[in-house]
Amino acid sequence: MPKAGSDDTQLKALKAWLGSYKINELLQDSKPNKEILNLLPTKDEKKLGQLKITYEPHIDIKAVDWKQFGVEKRTDQSCMKLAGKFLDQVFQENPKTIRLFSPDELESNKLDAVLDHTTRDFQWDQYSRAIGGRVTEVLSEHNCQGFMQGYTLTGRTAIFPSYESFLGIVHTMMVQYSKFVKIAREVTWRGDLPSINYIETSTWARQEHNGFSHQNPSFIGAVLNIKPEAARVPLPPSYLYHPPILLTKTPRRSTSPRTQTASYPPSTTASNPATKPTSSSAPNSPQPSTSPRPKPKPTAAKAPPSGPSHPPPPPTKPTTTQTSSSSASASRSPSK
Repeated sequence: MPKAGSDDTQLKALKAWLGSYKINELLQDSKPNKEILNLLPTKDEKKLGQLKITYEPHIDIKAVDWKQFGVEKRTDQSCMKLAGKFLDQVFQENPKTIRLFSPDELESNKLDAVLDHTTRDFQWDQYSRAIGGRVTEVLSEHNCQGFMQGYTLTGRTAIFPSYESFLGIVHTMMVQYSKFVKIAREVTWRGDLPSINYIETSTWARQEHNGFSHQNPSFIGAVLNIKPEAARVPLPPSYLYHPPILLTKTPRRSTSPRTQTASYPPSTTASNPATKPTSSSAPNSPQPSTSPRPKPKPTAAKAPPSGPSHPPPPPTKPTTTQTSSSSASASRSPSK
């Protein structure tokens, strides 16, 4: 009824529609009637806004030492299998303050170790017995995102594992929730909230058993668009670290040509298999030879065919090899 202000027929229709709500029966003297007032809680402990758990609910979880899940250098391990064992320990230490919401099967994501000491939270049939598992699996990323946000608002910690390509389904939901968190942090009376945590079990840089169909780095890009005080993206060291290449020049004046040697610094060439990986080592990386490259043999230039149209070239002076007279080294630092 866009012409209700000038058309009497539309004005009468609008009046009849609004009158059907019978607002005059709900409000008396511009105030709610007794039936409505009786529905409102009078005790503070019944008022949602007066409960501390609604505006300052954060509950810390007990941290687990991750170092015990380290692996030997130069060995092949599934990062998700190890992450599953770590999360299993976290769930044991925090049996009532952490949940996992998964739109995929944990076995497919290689996080099935989480189920060693808990179960899936089945409640819809008589056989599940509502035993209260800490893992909620439902094939709906939207549901998992909503469950995670609601659980987080109670002050407890939630985890959302999924393949990289499917997290884009909840991209806008994640962004909208981050806006709520931004405003909530600006309100003086609201306390801290736990973070919402995503685990990308497959990414563009690492594929254990799924390939092109499970790659899509757009979700990481969406998170990085949020200000750093509200979001962060930690990646495994193997994504970020590349062994530096040293380009070593001849240290003194010499008649020999300059040599270029690719080598690892001493701190990254330890071969003790009993040591744990560190941030300055690159497991499973081949170690190049440190010997100088052999000097290439000079090749004689081919003379063009002789004849009237091709006169012989003029004699040339012998060439000399330019050497470096300065001592310097350059290294490529690990990308950040």
